[in-house]
Amino acid sequence: MGLKMTDNIVLTDNLNGTDIESYNVPVTNDFNYNQRIEYSLLQTQKELAMLDIRNTKMGYLPQLAAFGTFGYNPAASKLSNIVQRALVRL
Repeated sequence: MGLKMTDNIVLTDNLNGTDIESYNVPVTNDFNYNQRIEYSLLQTQKELAMLDIRNTKMGYLPQLAAFGTFGYNPAASKLSNIVQRALVRL
């Protein structure tokens, strides 16, 4: 508006109760907020925030890890004995 912060603003019009009633704005008490997209977005954001909190809390739980190895010892002193035993198994 181009006014300084220290300037005073003077209102010249009056608002009477009859003026407001003349707009005929219907007042209904059956308004459903669930139909508003903003409300739906806020509910989704709330659910995602709760899942993020749950995920962070689960990161502090103990974890179980396992590993294993497998080996075979033919108990042979010569390579030819190992090959012969491997061929016999097939």
